[in-house]
Amino acid sequence: MTSNYEEKQARKLERYNQLAEKAVLESNRLDKINRSIGDCMNGTPILVGHHSEGRHRRELERMQNRARKVFELRDKAEHYENKADNIVNPKAISSDDPEAIQKLNAEIAELEKQRHELKNNYVINKKAEWFEEGSEHYRKLELESVTRKIRDKKKRIEQLRALNKIPSEDKTLNGITLSIDKTDNRVKLFFPSIPSEETRSKLKSSGFHWSPTNQAWQRMISNYAIYEAEQILNEVKA
Repeated sequence: MTSNYEEKQARKLERYNQLAEKAVLESNRLDKINRSIGDCMNGTPILVGHHSEGRHRRELERMQNRARKVFELRDKAEHYENKADNIVNPKAISSDDPEAIQKLNAEIAELEKQRHELKNNYVINKKAEWFEEGSEHYRKLELESVTRKIRDKKKRIEQLRALNKIPSEDKTLNGITLSIDKTDNRVKLFFPSIPSEETRSKLKSSGFHWSPTNQAWQRMISNYAIYEAEQILNEVKA
């Protein structure tokens, strides 16, 4: 018999695969448009002062925007592919991993190497169109992509350090116990009995989900999660 957890993971896997496929298809579509237009233009220079100059410049700007979007969509596809792969073969860095920051720093170091290679050892192919791999513009887009990944990982490290400063705590008010469980990496609300439908709706809208295992309404630890829990604690009676 399939457990609720397995069903939930299966739904997540399907959703992540769909989002990854959607991003890949859209990036391929935009890339195809750029290549088709590039073939038609065939390196035609901008005729300054000619009536076609404005149209030509606008078309080049649209092509540049599409090229940048292609990279963003490829990053998005990679993001969801990694999330899907982690469901099948768990290896993502969990927030409650005691070595999470160390592992993230190792990933940042690898990305920094990639960025260094792009900045200093990228071989320019002068025959490549500006939107194709090997061109200077393509290198610029790759640099933007790698820099974005580095920035995201550094932001996550900041978030983890902020979480590490949050103390474990239990307090009870109005018959409801609020538990900040650092071991489980969850903010938990324990009710002495089944909360009313109105309260359950409020819990769900605040990001809390019922855990049959812990017999609590819970969500991942964050300062905002604690704030939401305290609001419920002050407003709701068991």
